Amino acid sequence: MDRQVILITGALSGFGAMTARRLAAAGQCVYAGVRDIAGKGAAAVKDAASFALEYS
Repeated sequence: MDRQVILITGALSGFGAMTARRLAAAGQCVYAGVRDIAGKGAAAVKDAASFALEYS
């Protein structure tokens, strides 16, 4: 399968976060949108950055 670029909005938690991680683990290039990255979404952004380092 060719590598695709995928944009997921609402990747803070739930299905959005799960889908973003699953696709990234499968080798796709995933951009995950999260609102309020300095407030409520700060922990999710930190977790996503750690995950990205593992799969880059």
